[in-house]
Amino acid sequence: MTLWEDLVEEIIDRRTVITAVTLIVILTVSSLIGYLYADRIIESPAGDIIKGQVKGLKKAGESISIAPIVIFLNNLQVSLMVALLYPTYIIPLAVLVLNGLIIGLLPRGILDIQSIGVLSGLSPGDRAFLYYGMLAPHGILEIPTIALVASLIATGFRRGILKRIARRLLMAAINLAVAAIVETTLSVLVGVVLIIILKAV
Repeated sequence: MTLWEDLVEEIIDRRTVITAVTLIVILTVSSLIGYLYADRIIESPAGDIIKGQVKGLKKAGESISIAPIVIFLNNLQVSLMVALLYPTYIIPLAVLVLNGLIIGLLPRGILDIQSIGVLSGLSPGDRAFLYYGMLAPHGILEIPTIALVASLIATGFRRGILKRIARRLLMAAINLAVAAIVETTLSVLVGVVLIIILKAV
């Protein structure tokens, strides 16, 4: 079998699919918790970690020319950490929960990201609408990709695990590179359209 055939076979494996879907649900619930309990979370120990992660977003927002690279490297670093530390189980889960919380916290406007793009000066409701609208185009690629890498926890220490890790990381690198380009092009375009809609209503 070729590299891609092996990868497809892994991805459509029942355990992988169930695990990946479960992890996406965990991330979604975490984002909801982040949005609803933003003030409490930002003052908790997890808040300091989250603020550190958000610095990468601010850096990406400073220059359009380097934004895709910064975003890609940040997401690839996350995937690499999840893939290499999957035997701990808790690390992949913690990474997904943390990213879920960030997704929930960002539109609340309490992470000092007002300088990022078009999020500044909007009401909380409009900011959430705009943020999640802009998240959708690249999130469709990023979230399942990281979940599939994290789903290695379902494989245990089966034979050929190093090849499985390499295939997942290769898939992640390609998907996340495309997602980074989408995030700095199509997602921005969606944001502009949504801004026009928000101003019109």
